[in-house]
Amino acid sequence: MAADDQEKELDESRANQALGALSTKSDTPTSNLIAVKKEDVDIIVAELEVTEDEATEALREAAAVGGSNGNSLEGEKLVAAALRILVRS
Repeated sequence: MAADDQEKELDESRANQALGALSTKSDTPTSNLIAVKKEDVDIIVAELEVTEDEATEALREAAAVGGSNGNSLEGEKLVAAALRILVRS
């Protein structure tokens, strides 16, 4: 029985280490997985005269923040959120 308890504790320890490693990584790799529409990037570039990279990053940040709040931002709401991020920075 003691061997089973030790194995269970070892499994829990490994799981906690894995979760800890995931939570300490930066958000950048995750945000790169968020697809953005070229049209949305073009709108932001035209409105604020920022680079395409800055517009793309703002869209990804807005989508990530919206998604973490349980809201799915799309279309005009996503563009508006990205514009707010850029104006505040």
